[in-house]
Amino acid sequence: MKVTLLGSGDAIGMPAPMWSCEYCKDSDKRRRSGLLIETEDTTLVIDISPDIKEKLHHEEIHDVDGFLVTHFHFDHL
Repeated sequence: MKVTLLGSGDAIGMPAPMWSCEYCKDSDKRRRSGLLIETEDTTLVIDISPDIKEKLHHEEIHDVDGFLVTHFHFDHL
């Protein structure tokens, strides 16, 4: 089994959208939280954020068997 952390940013991501402070401009990109779990037979994503497409593309994942949503608010589906 392989477990990949898809992001560690807060609810709005980093750098924060439309913020112009120097810290935000100079920060490395941090995606919102989520996990990718891969076994021989199954690929599962835990928590789906608005940037899920970017996350999966970055990890070169093209097929997902299922999604598990642990909670619902603006940083998750």
